Amino acid sequence: MKKYTVRSSVAIAGFALFASAFGLAGCSNHTVHVPGVGSIKYSKNGSNVTITSHGNSFSESNSMPSDFPSSVPLPKGYQVLGSMGGNNAATASSAASSYFDIYLAVSGTPQSAGAAYANQLQSNGFTISSQQSVNEGGTNMDIIEAKSGQWDITASFGSAQSYSSKLKAGQTEVGLVVSSSSS
Repeated sequence: MKKYTVRSSVAIAGFALFASAFGLAGCSNHTVHVPGVGSIKYSKNGSNVTITSHGNSFSESNSMPSDFPSSVPLPKGYQVLGSMGGNNAATASSAASSYFDIYLAVSGTPQSAGAAYANQLQSNGFTISSQQSVNEGGTNMDIIEAKSGQWDITASFGSAQSYSSKLKAGQTEVGLVVSSSSS
């Protein structure tokens, strides 16, 4: 899967830390110039935060990104726990790309929710390239990798991930990574 460039990601991550450390989180808009990188813009609208630099952007929210691709199916009956995403500008060596990191809650066990989502992906034209169940340290997870012509997906179903404290009884957390296809 494609990721944003190291230089841009380091600058954006660094600015995110800078913004947190110096209280910019309360600001609605702020631009700072980083030597060797350029201008980085930080904006906040309610619970949505966006950071942009050189045509690359990163955003974080507790709702689905408005530009999440409609061609990527989401597990049935999902509840959004959190999301991150971004867009990378085209360069001389790579095409423009998008990526999303979505956290959802769904009903069922990791295995039943994972199997249902794998079927949903296939019925929407995705090819499953890998599906496995793992148990690490007593935590059961089901991991699916799938591709379409446009999108690569990695979905992990488990109950001890980033938002496990927000799960209700009988729910499983889904970590869904969607990026522009590398093929």
